[in-house]
Amino acid sequence: TALYGSRAANGVVTITTKRGKLGMPSFNVKYTTGITSRGIEEYDKVDVLGYYPLVWEAMRNGAYFAGTKSFAQAGIDAAANLKTALGYNAFNVPNDQIVSATGVLNPNAKLLYADDLDWWKELAKTGVRQEVTTSVSNATEKSDYLFSAGFLDEKGALINTGFKRYNTRLNLNSKPTSFFSTGLNLAYTFSDYKNNGSADGAGTSYANPFFFATSMGPIYPVYAHNPTTGEYVLNPITGERIFDSGALGTLYGVTFPTRGAGASAGRHVLAETLLNVNTQERHVISARTYGQIDFLKDFNFRTTLAYDYNSRENYFYQNTLIGDGAPSGSQNKTSYNNMAVTLYETLSYRKQIGAKNNISVLAGHENFYKNDREFGGGKTGVIAIGNNELDNFTTISGLSSFSDNYRLDSYFGEVKYNYDQKYYLTGTYRRDGSSKFAPEVRWGDFMSVGAAWVISEESFLKELKWIDQLKLRASYGETGSDGSSLYAWQELYNLKPNGSNPAYYQAAASNRALKWEVNKTADLALEFNLFKNRVRGSVELYKRASDNLIFNVPLPLTAGTTSITRNIGTMYNKGIEFDVTVTPVKTTNFTWDFGVNGAINKNKITKMPNETPQIITGTKKYSVGNSLYEFWLRQWVGVDPQTGSSIYLDDASTDGNTIYTTDIQKARYAYSGTSIPDIAGGIKNVFTYKGLSLSALASYSLGGKFYDGNYQALMNVNSSYGKSFHADVLNHWQKPGDIVSVPRVDDTDATNLNAGTSTRWLIDNKFLVLRNVTVSYSIPKKYVSKLNLSRINVFASGDNLLYATPRKGLDPTTSFNGTNSNSYVPSRVFSFGANVTF
Repeated sequence: TALYGSRAANGVVTITTKRGKLGMPSFNVKYTTGITSRGIEEYDKVDVLGYYPLVWEAMRNGAYFAGTKSFAQAGIDAAANLKTALGYNAFNVPNDQIVSATGVLNPNAKLLYADDLDWWKELAKTGVRQEVTTSVSNATEKSDYLFSAGFLDEKGALINTGFKRYNTRLNLNSKPTSFFSTGLNLAYTFSDYKNNGSADGAGTSYANPFFFATSMGPIYPVYAHNPTTGEYVLNPITGERIFDSGALGTLYGVTFPTRGAGASAGRHVLAETLLNVNTQERHVISARTYGQIDFLKDFNFRTTLAYDYNSRENYFYQNTLIGDGAPSGSQNKTSYNNMAVTLYETLSYRKQIGAKNNISVLAGHENFYKNDREFGGGKTGVIAIGNNELDNFTTISGLSSFSDNYRLDSYFGEVKYNYDQKYYLTGTYRRDGSSKFAPEVRWGDFMSVGAAWVISEESFLKELKWIDQLKLRASYGETGSDGSSLYAWQELYNLKPNGSNPAYYQAAASNRALKWEVNKTADLALEFNLFKNRVRGSVELYKRASDNLIFNVPLPLTAGTTSITRNIGTMYNKGIEFDVTVTPVKTTNFTWDFGVNGAINKNKITKMPNETPQIITGTKKYSVGNSLYEFWLRQWVGVDPQTGSSIYLDDASTDGNTIYTTDIQKARYAYSGTSIPDIAGGIKNVFTYKGLSLSALASYSLGGKFYDGNYQALMNVNSSYGKSFHADVLNHWQKPGDIVSVPRVDDTDATNLNAGTSTRWLIDNKFLVLRNVTVSYSIPKKYVSKLNLSRINVFASGDNLLYATPRKGLDPTTSFNGTNSNSYVPSRVFSFGANVTF
């Protein structure tokens, strides 16, 4: 890792393209088809029958506990005003008789449109995925080639989404002389997809189906119904159903109700998903070429040139009927062009001295240049529906462009030595210079040392036949990170015209002292292979300290700008990681391999800058002695059995005097556990019988906390009538003496009762996910050869088949920091296919 320097601040992934092999030309075809669907179910929510009594109770309690009405009168008024608050009466009974004055649903109430209340049923579908890949390859003594091409077509599990990809690659290598070799690796990919950008944003946009459909109250239909008969209201011209936006007014002679304030009146996620168009076209070119000269027997010089080009065009059309683009319609088009060029030169020396001494030396230089360009424009006022080019719109709403440049220059070296394939030593050095820093602090120096001892090669272990290999290794190394901001060492200004007059203002302060963030890692590991390869794996201890963390620090208004990028502190991660595979059964025809890996990790901040000793961001507070992943929350104690109020630990409490409060503004904030699990990892099982193979892969996590913000939103009962509620709300406090964990529902005291940003929403984050199960069968060669083929393999697999999580609807894998948002959930995928080699 240290050899790659800042390019490997978060690790190294090595990708090796397949090459042709000696023999006859090989032609391979692989076809896969499958279906996709939502992999995680929706949260359990209050249905239409329980919804009206619940809202009634919140209205009654709001009036009663506020002291404005008697208990009985508050119940009478809540029943009378229930339909007014929610806007819709989903039943065939009068508006003031949906529930009684005591909150009981009218026994004569029958739903008018029971089959039209499931928004997810309209938004979700079964996606279909098909993929074909082909390749042809061969090799001679002096050259080899491999050419591949593929096509992927996937129709998404969310309506109006899909993805197509065309890709091709050529890998060509040649050694025309004994001392010179060269090669070329070219790849091109074109992709085209339709997407819901609001879901990508993972926020609370009206057009985000994961927010809108989850938060919509269960009494509001997808399509417009006659409020008296419940029949669909149809467009008299087309005969089609009409989307019910919750704010239709009077249409086709029918007066429609208006949704409650919390039900997004005037918006309709199904209509906006169907009528809006969010597409992207992407071209990716990747090219690599090299030339290598071998000379003086032990030396070689190699030059590699890499070129990467990524071009994307995004189109986002918003319709004229409903949503942010209505009534004129709008179109935004953004073009992104990213280009990177890397030049490597390396000089290598390898020498065997005597029978047991082996040494290799590497010296190199790397120069990296990247340019990012963006151009975007938007217009409103569509002229002819169906043409989404900007020329078809009348008024410019925005126009912008920018270009970013980044350079990195590096020198590096490595020395390796081993004695008798038993004792190994390695040392590296790298010097990186980044354009992200001021010239006087631009360069950083990084190094590493490592050693390994193959203990099993020692004579005192040779007699232990059950040890196949035993190796002890240790290393220490440093890598640098230059952060994400390209120009943090310079003053940054925003250019904002004031009418027709040019204007600019400072956006970020400069920091010429900003320097490299340094990651220092030490590890000690034992690798083993025992009992004739029946038990194999490794156990590793590590500690990684990060100094001079680069962080964007907010500034007070008096500073004249909003932020500055600084080296703010130091933290470390340490832990134990293990990976063990055993083969409990191994016969001539049958083998069972079982493997488990895991990690036990800890994180701690050890230094913060004097001027900003604490930084609060979201559910976390960064300070010395605590973890980057530790929750900083109000201390919620429970529910008062007499009043149903939420109880918090008062901030005025001391060690000798515990004080409680029902006022959330007085609640004490404190560290409340971490999102880092006690242990997390994976489990695999592989069974093979002759040509049949069955494999299963699962991931697990034990310990750690998760802050379920989506659940919090569903448990929030307030005066924003019309939103949905989690079914757990039904277990709320109702009368003095109730011992429950859910406070009373009350639309006037919701802030205190609903315990925002508190420990109430933390959950123990233990889970087990069945990631993949695959069954494959290689048809015996005696049958395949009769078809003049080399191989036929058929397979079936399933991804994300099971989520055993702390709460239905929760995706505990969404982020390592233990928080979630309204975003795409994992898909459950079933695939079938065949792989044929000619």
